[in-house]
Amino acid sequence: MNKVHFLIALHNHQPVGNFDVVFQQTCRDAYKPFLDELRRHPAIRMALHFSGPLLEWMQHNRPDVVSEIRELVNAGQIEIIGGGFHEPILTMLPDRDKIGQIRTYADHLQQTFSTPVRGYWLTERVWEQALTSSLAEAGVAYTIVDDAHFKHAGLKEHELNGYFVTEDEGRTIAIFAGSERLRYVIPFDDPWRTTEYLRTMHTADDVLVVYADDGEKFGVWPKTHEHVYTNRWLPRWFEELERNLEWIEFVTFSEAIDRFAPRSKIYLPDSSYREMTEWAMPAGTLSEYDRTMRELEGNPLFERVRPFLRGGFWRNFKVKYPESNLMYSKMMRVSRKVDDIRSEHSAAFDQARTELHRGQCNCAYWHGVFGGLYLPHLRHAIYEHLIEAESIVDRARGVRLEAEEYDYDTDGHPEVCVGNAAVAAVIKPGYGGHLIEFDVRHRNANLLAVLSRRYEAYHENITNPPQADESGEVQSIHHILAMKEEGLDKLLRYDWYRREGFVDHFLLADTQPESLMTMDFVERGDFVQGAYSSRLTKRKTVLHVELERRGTVWLNDPGHPLTVRKTFTLHEGKPHIECSYEIVADEDIDVTFAVECNLAFPGCDSDTWYYHLADGSPAGDLSALQSYQQQQSVGVIDGLRSFDVTLSYSAPADIWAIPIRTVSQSESGFESVFQSSAVVARWPLRLKAGRPWSVTITKAVAET
Repeated sequence: MNKVHFLIALHNHQPVGNFDVVFQQTCRDAYKPFLDELRRHPAIRMALHFSGPLLEWMQHNRPDVVSEIRELVNAGQIEIIGGGFHEPILTMLPDRDKIGQIRTYADHLQQTFSTPVRGYWLTERVWEQALTSSLAEAGVAYTIVDDAHFKHAGLKEHELNGYFVTEDEGRTIAIFAGSERLRYVIPFDDPWRTTEYLRTMHTADDVLVVYADDGEKFGVWPKTHEHVYTNRWLPRWFEELERNLEWIEFVTFSEAIDRFAPRSKIYLPDSSYREMTEWAMPAGTLSEYDRTMRELEGNPLFERVRPFLRGGFWRNFKVKYPESNLMYSKMMRVSRKVDDIRSEHSAAFDQARTELHRGQCNCAYWHGVFGGLYLPHLRHAIYEHLIEAESIVDRARGVRLEAEEYDYDTDGHPEVCVGNAAVAAVIKPGYGGHLIEFDVRHRNANLLAVLSRRYEAYHENITNPPQADESGEVQSIHHILAMKEEGLDKLLRYDWYRREGFVDHFLLADTQPESLMTMDFVERGDFVQGAYSSRLTKRKTVLHVELERRGTVWLNDPGHPLTVRKTFTLHEGKPHIECSYEIVADEDIDVTFAVECNLAFPGCDSDTWYYHLADGSPAGDLSALQSYQQQQSVGVIDGLRSFDVTLSYSAPADIWAIPIRTVSQSESGFESVFQSSAVVARWPLRLKAGRPWSVTITKAVAET
């Protein structure tokens, strides 16, 4: 009797920068009990992938779990699947880093488990055909994507009961299709539903059926620990499969490509799993897509046309979220700099490349049902490793003062990158002359790792919540709509500009801080997003970036022409950057000028992060709106990373410190997240025609 050959692959991952308590919980509630149950069922065989950040943590903190994995590998019950060491989305990496991530992790896995590593877990199943040659060059024999990839190529579900071979530049790998239907059945439906589906695939020929999914759904996703272990779903699932061993055979992926011929050759379109392609869409388009899909449900034609419906493209996360693009831009710059020292500084190269690879961990570069980009601690961790990698390179090269002008963020307009041994910065003349990155090198912190507030399609579920599910059944995270706190609808405010550094506002005198927090104020100038001309000059120990914009301030009709000049200055060895303003009006006008500098921290707890004034006295925590009259400095103590950042003003200013909170979704529901503090200094000006007004703002850091 021909059999259904069942291939199972589970992917276990925790991102770089995640909290230690999360590693502990996931290991306790999912990874360890799953392995324990698997050991009790030796007939069940599968492939497991542990990401590098998770495996390194387990090796240091739970060596017992690593030993258990090794025993199951030696018993032939587990095949280890490789991947990028620090779980990158491969399509966003230069080829040198693709190969480096894959090979270094394969070596690490072989040393840890004494087993060959032939497979590659494709992070988030983000596939582009050109990956084939890179994977083959790195020694990969096979990878796994979703069946959606194949359906977009025109195949039917019943045609996916095997594996395929794909090619690029004459190099080939085997490629498997994971079943989306099984992703939703396991572990949320009765165990017999799995065998029921496998029976539908059972034919006169030998067939291969693949289930590939996240291991966290076996104990970490909401309510799954009780469901999977306390209520014995997992033992019952294993027992159900064991009862059908006369027609179900468990094989590993390596065994499959050794025993069976590929069904055919195939080329797959650029894609990911269905949900990821939806999340990559612009928010407005995604809302329309969701409404359309709901309207189509129940239509007899829907299932026939669904394979032809496609979402967005993963790379467009870098367009949907400019903050993601800035992390990517930083990564690309650092990757280039690391590669530049490959031959002449081998020890520094090895150290810097490790930090670079950690800074390529995918989770903070995108956002879907997982918090991802919206989670400050993940963004800050990415910058921490990228900044450290860059600092290693610059120390090896003896760089003391650096300046480079080029299209840093690949938007068609040049930016200016400057740095010394203490701090580094990126200035964007083409968008308001903003400071878009400010690195504190001795603490590996980017104080502009901010996230602006923007509309998300799922906000519709907050303003118009659907009927609550009261069945009590365990659900996939894709269906969870829980509110983790009250009043989220009141926080749904959206920024029309990017919350960055040295944002130039012209306001009416009666503008209140609450209106800047709620975005209900009226901007009177065209400088916030307007393009500035720029000129970079470098002397031996000092850099100047001179910016200028001739724009308009509207107090009545017509507007008033006005010129803003601002010059960023960076000195060799000094842990600060200066920005000197000069404002000249063509005619007499009265207006309030304000400069907004956002400061990003991993949290806002008053015991860890708090404001202080010139005398050093605490002046409130970051979670509440603060107002200070006629001050010449305001600072924030970062107690977590032990430094102080201070904004000093040559002319006394009224200062507002405004908390910026986003509303986002995660696997456990909707929540608000503190993203940054918008520090706004204001000066009421009575400008006389042709007479310049000036002020200098210094952004300085010091250890505490």
